[in-house]
Amino acid sequence: MKLHTVFPTPQFTPALAGSDGRRPLQFFVMALAMMSFACTPTSPPGEEASEPATPGAATSASSHADLIAFFHEWREFQAPKRIDGVPDYSADAMAAQHRELADYQARLAAFDTTGWSVAEQIDVHVIRAEMNGLDFDHRVLRPW
Repeated sequence: MKLHTVFPTPQFTPALAGSDGRRPLQFFVMALAMMSFACTPTSPPGEEASEPATPGAATSASSHADLIAFFHEWREFQAPKRIDGVPDYSADAMAAQHRELADYQARLAAFDTTGWSVAEQIDVHVIRAEMNGLDFDHRVLRPW
């Protein structure tokens, strides 16, 4: 069986194309927004995401709700600390954040995803990708 019979090439639709034959940026942005909503982690109906008993404690949890709580904690950590309302990008603050990043990476790796749905497992990979991005910022980009 040929691949193009399984995944047929979409036909050119002039209504979706710009004057130069390309699809406008608006369609790309809309598709990206829809994909981001589809990948947003949510709790099953009737089940609330539980907050960890002590923020920053070692995670040996294995539920998706615990991952969601961890994600919110990660987002708070990821944002630079503020001093008088101004983000602190000093060398000391960034070095401290980079040191703490290893702890967050270890806590994420400790999640046991056995029995999780594919969508829930993807959430782990998305968080890992964000952590890798912050690590890249610290090691390579250093925009501060």
